[in-house]
Parts: sequence; C-alpha cells; structure tokens
Amino acid sequence: MPHGDKLCKNGEVPSADELFPLDKPEDASIIGKVSSTERDPSSSSSFSFWVKGGILINPFDYVSVENYGGSRTIGVVKEILAPTDAQSHLSNYISSNFGDIGAEGNTRRVTTVIAKADVAANTGVDSPHTRRGKRSVSYPVLNDSLVRFASNEEVNFALGMDVLAPDNRLPAGVILRSSGDPLPLYLDRRYVLGPEGAHVNVSGTSGLAAKTSYLMVLLRIVMERFGEETAAILFNVKQQDLLYIDEDPLPDYLDDYDRNLYRVLGIDNPGPFKNVRYYFPYGERNISSVYENPSGKLAFYYAYALKDVYDELDLLFSEIDDPHFTLASIASYVAENYSSGKMKFKKDTPEEDPLFSKDTIVTTWKHLKWFDDFPAEAVGSGNVRNVLGRFKRHLSWLTRPKIFVEERSPLALGCDAYYLGDVIRSSLRPGDVVVVDIQPFEDKMDTQGFIIGDILRRLKEAYRENRDRMPRHTVILIDELNRYVPSGTQLTALGREIVDLARVGRAEGITLFTAQQFRADIHHQVYENCATSLIGITGSTVSVSIFFAPFLVIEDAPFLVKLMGQKWS
Repeated sequence: MPHGDKLCKNGEVPSADELFPLDKPEDASIIGKVSSTERDPSSSSSFSFWVKGGILINPFDYVSVENYGGSRTIGVVKEILAPTDAQSHLSNYISSNFGDIGAEGNTRRVTTVIAKADVAANTGVDSPHTRRGKRSVSYPVLNDSLVRFASNEEVNFALGMDVLAPDNRLPAGVILRSSGDPLPLYLDRRYVLGPEGAHVNVSGTSGLAAKTSYLMVLLRIVMERFGEETAAILFNVKQQDLLYIDEDPLPDYLDDYDRNLYRVLGIDNPGPFKNVRYYFPYGERNISSVYENPSGKLAFYYAYALKDVYDELDLLFSEIDDPHFTLASIASYVAENYSSGKMKFKKDTPEEDPLFSKDTIVTTWKHLKWFDDFPAEAVGSGNVRNVLGRFKRHLSWLTRPKIFVEERSPLALGCDAYYLGDVIRSSLRPGDVVVVDIQPFEDKMDTQGFIIGDILRRLKEAYRENRDRMPRHTVILIDELNRYVPSGTQLTALGREIVDLARVGRAEGITLFTAQQFRADIHHQVYENCATSLIGITGSTVSVSIFFAPFLVIEDAPFLVKLMGQKWS
C-alpha cells in the first residue's frame, strides 16, 4: 500500500525505519500490487509493482503474479525506485529551507517503493498440444494484481530446473534471495558438455570478477560428477595460478559459510583436483623451482621438434602479416612434402654456413632455416630471394624459444621432453586433468598461440580419427581469450581453430571454457556459439551474475573465489 498515510502522523515526518520497518518476508505472503500506468504499462515482457511497507526486496529477487486462466507469471526484479510527488530535486531542496540539513521539511512528500521486473516465465494453462501439458501465457499482468515472492517450485520452473533429470544436473551456483533459503542452481550438462549445446564463456573486470575461479569451480564439479567420461586440458596463462590444483587448501581456508554453500549444491567435501599432470616448457621454467618436492608431482617437460609439427607451420606464423600468402604457401609445401622425404638440398651449403651436403633430407629446424630449394609453386615467380629471406627471418625469430629443439631425445636434452600432441592423442583418458604451462611466454603471443593451436588441432584430429579411444567429453580451459581470437580482425590460423571448435565442438565432444574481460573483444562466432554465458563484475557492482534463459544471478563473489588451491589468486 502507498506510504502517504504514514507521512503526517502526529504532524511529524517519519524516519526511514518507521516508513519501511523490515518485517520477515515469510510473514507477509503478499508484497505489493502491480502498477500499470499510461506512461509505464505492463507488457508481455515486463511489469512494475509497488512494494508494501516493511518488505525488503532486492534486484534479482523472483516474484510471482496471478495471470490469465489461473496461470502465474514469474518475474525477476530488475530495478527498484522510490518516487515521490516532488516535481524535481530542486523542490525537495527548497522544501528543506533551501538546503538546511537540520530543517523540518515544509512539504509532506508522498512516497512509495516501485519495483520493475522482467518476465522470466509463465506457468501456463492446460493444453493437449504441448509436451508439458501446459501452454505459456504471454499476457500482460493487470493493474492491482497481487504480487508475492516466488516459491521454490516457481523459481525452479522459471529456470527449467523442474524437468532436469538428476543424471543431467550440473551444480553451478547458489541463488541468494531476500525471501527463503538459498536455492541450488543446476545447469543441464547436455548444454555444457554436449551434445545439445556446449561451451561456457565468462566476461568481467580483470582481477575482480573471479572469472577463472568460477570456471575452476564449475570444472571441479564437472570432474567430480562426470569424471568417468570427461577429461580436461587447462592452459596456465597467469603467474603460477593453475600449477597447484592438486594440493589441499590451507587449514581453515574454507569457513563454515563456504562449506554451507557447497552443501546446498550437494558437495559435502570440496577438495583439490585428482589425476593431474603438469607440463612445463623445456628450458623456460624449471619444475624444481615451482614445487618443493617435485618427485611428488606428475610434472613433465614439453618441447617441439620439426618432425612433430611440420604440418602446423601455419599456426607458428599465425601472428605474422602475410598479405601475399607467400608464408602460407611455403608452410603448405612443407606440410605436404616433409614426411615423404622430398625436401632435399640440391647442392652442398657454403663452407662458412652449417655444412649440409647435397641430398641431405630436411628433418630439423636448422635444416629448414637453410633450405633454399623450394619449387616455384611454393615461393612464386617473383623475387624468390626476398620471399625466402622473409620466411627464414620469421622462422628464426619464431623458433628462438628453447622449446623448439632439434631433437627431443633425453640424450640431446638431458631430460625427457614430450610432444603435447602425442600426449593428447595417446594418453588422454577419462578423469585426466592436463595443465599446460604457457605463462613463461606471456610476452610472446605467437608462441602461446602456437601451443594452444597445436593442442586444439591434434585433439580434433584424435576425435575424428579414433573417437572410441577418446573420452566422451574433453573440456579446454582458455583464459584471456581476447588475445587469441580478437574481434575486428581477420581470423588467423589459431582463430580459425577456436571458431571451428565453437561451432562444431559439441558434436566432436570438445567443450570450451573461456574467459576474457569484455565479450565484445572476442570474435562474435565464439560467444554466439556458447550455450552458457556468464557476466562477472563489469563496473562498480559487487555481484557476480550468471545469465542464461532468461537470466539468473549469483550474488556473493567470495563463494566463487574461495576454492581449493591454496596458491590460487
């Protein structure tokens, strides 16, 4: 009811506490009435209502209103206003004796609280022509219709969780409401892991939105619930954030509040990831410098010999501008002819150069850097010297990191160094979590992109060539996605791999978990193919939101941040 009847009691202006005493929500089932005006009418997609005195309501609360045929329309509060009969803020200023803070107002203002809500769902009317036996009513709620807080059943109905089979429930968060206990949020794993839909993308302010932390929570739950058919590959791109995910947290790191929220999701004992293998770049980061007891870890080195990736030079040159496609042409020639042994030196190299005799077959990076005997179809009919010079300069620069080796043998390197493509194709099994450290190349976008692109391409090949030997689902977690597939630019070889996975990954069995600060910064084909999009902190707000059909909000960012790994940021 409007609060004007309280304003002039005893001739005094009531305080805010007197005007809005906070009753317990459960003590008042009716919280207000729909208010439809000439300028702000109810519609099929939104409505407004005034809030009864004493009721606490917040944005993102769920409310329920009776509609046509006995159905109920469920809405989500979007905005809360407190209008008065003042014509302007200046009127209020003048009524307080021209800005005297201690003065009693000369004018008694009539005020109330107005909430604006977006329609989330309608419970429907009986119909024999629908699967549920109910046909949704898209009829605007009428003026003076009674408004209540939505029940648990109505919230579940609005979000589609009432028809979600237990076997497909993926716990994804907790809904905190002004009325009632916290509710668990479930996603449908068929729309996260496939095949109905796939991919999760998170946007939000760097360092505040808990993007990576939330994805790690979700991935940890995926591996606990569906690990018997799911593997995961993670790229560590920030400091050493993901290099300790198999370790227990520090004592008392998770307090009772955190554990209670986990219990709401049906998780009684949150713990670290299991079956974790770490791969570090050879020559760039020493395993013993990361772990106090390296022998207690499944930690290995990775490196690239030319024989491993001769057919992926397009990924290596992905960040290089190639307007005439000369680099692409040479890379294509190498991919087609390397394995057959057709790439041979036609004459001895000069004495001052590394000595490669005639008929030496190109097998190493060094061979390729000195090889001149490309046919005209590879280098064109123009200035061949300039074309080859440009190719060799870029190849020499791009292979400067120590992970590009002439041989991967222990004898040559002094340790075992694996090719990640072989690891993915031959040893990835359900329940495995593979962490690839690429942070040492933070200032080498081309190297990071090559490593990511190589794994994505080999993984797709493995699924297409021998699906039965691969896990039913593989989750790929890529942070800072805008660095690898930015919007507003022509797609690179790496960009095409990521876009291809976004389009067909659900059919392949590959799911992308990705994050970036601004969704507009990544290619539209990536986020538009994500079945689940999450929006974290993007401004001064302190909530973390999950948006999906139509949308849902998880408040309380600390729950998303406080995870298992003791050294995570």
